[in-house]
Amino acid sequence: MKSLLLATALFSVICAQAQLSYNSLVKKKYQEAMARTNQKRLAETDSVINQYLNKPDKDSTKRSYTGLCIYTDYVIDTLNKKEWRYYKRAVPEEEIPFYLPTTGTPFGVIAELYKDTLWLNMQTVNQPHFNHWILKGQLTSRFLVYERGEKLQLALNAPKTDFLEVPYTSENIILSTTNLKGKEPVYGKAEVETAPFYTDNESFLKGYMITRVRAMYYFKFTAIPAPASLPHSSFPSSTADRK
Repeated sequence: MKSLLLATALFSVICAQAQLSYNSLVKKKYQEAMARTNQKRLAETDSVINQYLNKPDKDSTKRSYTGLCIYTDYVIDTLNKKEWRYYKRAVPEEEIPFYLPTTGTPFGVIAELYKDTLWLNMQTVNQPHFNHWILKGQLTSRFLVYERGEKLQLALNAPKTDFLEVPYTSENIILSTTNLKGKEPVYGKAEVETAPFYTDNESFLKGYMITRVRAMYYFKFTAIPAPASLPHSSFPSSTADRK
């Protein structure tokens, strides 16, 4: 019973921190952020996305990118870095590898509509994805992490897994319009912070690393119907099953 109350309280805190708002000026901020990125790569990626969106016979057997995002801040906080076996060596703090700098490279966005739910999947390097679901103005988000070999946990007493859905403790998303189903691109900005999670790592004295991810990114997308031939496991059941 105590565990249930604790989980409920944690979920309430996470939900209380979720903010979704609308401001058309975010389009300009997106354009300014993209102006600082690799323009050749941006043009190539944008061209592929536009070609797909303009195809009358879109492939319904696979997911495709229908948007772009750019990370202007991406920080991995290692909360137990003093337990790192090499921490006491004479290495400047900034050289300890717990910060992932922004690459300035645009990444793809999957934007799909399933019933009344919009799913946004923001790609990054090395597998982790930022995911957002919007239903009737309500926001639900998860940070999806994959680590082969069942090394991930949300808590030390939780089962280990190779795929983890990490909730957010703070998230603030701004979209350029409330019309998320139109043919015109929707622009957005996100500032997020995940809950801490654990990864097996023998480089740490206790055999695990405690991590929290903070990020800010700008994005644009054009939502398309979710492929009918694919499972909708990407949608949290509490969101996708609502009418």
